[in-house]
Amino acid sequence: NVGEHMDAYPDLPDNVLISNWFPQPSVIAQVDAVIHHGGNNSFTECLFFGKPAIVMSYVWDGHDNAMRAEESGHGFKLDRYDWSEAQLAEKLAACLNDEAMRQRLQHSEKAIEQASVLVQERDKRLLDHQAQHNGNLDDEQLVSALAELQNQFNVSEQQCAELRAEQAEDQRRQNANQALAQQI
Repeated sequence: NVGEHMDAYPDLPDNVLISNWFPQPSVIAQVDAVIHHGGNNSFTECLFFGKPAIVMSYVWDGHDNAMRAEESGHGFKLDRYDWSEAQLAEKLAACLNDEAMRQRLQHSEKAIEQASVLVQERDKRLLDHQAQHNGNLDDEQLVSALAELQNQFNVSEQQCAELRAEQAEDQRRQNANQALAQQI
């Protein structure tokens, strides 16, 4: 997506496509890695589809998401204005070939999918409950339904916390292995 700057890219390789607009989630689902500005939509879509990212931020949420991508091992940050072709090639190669990153991304993708399923189940149960009672819930029924939903949410939060702990441990091990490899 190059917006109004299509004319700025006259000579592109055959495997590079540009347009003034793309349906980003459809594109991200099909690529091996993503280079983006770090916006929340781009960042979460990469996580949702399990795609590594090189984040070249320039405003607000982009700076935070660039740090999150790198610190969590889901991608890299690269200065938007001060980078070399070698740096970009190195980061892109790591996005494509780092097995630990690939596993982390798969793990995150599955966690997001599980959380989405839990939310859908919660919403369906609430709608079913409302339909059974013609949308008229007395205070006791409402409290019971909300307590059940809160319990489901707590279970989901616990599962997410466990996944984050596993990811942190994986990152710690990776850092320790890299430190050991440098000493050798």
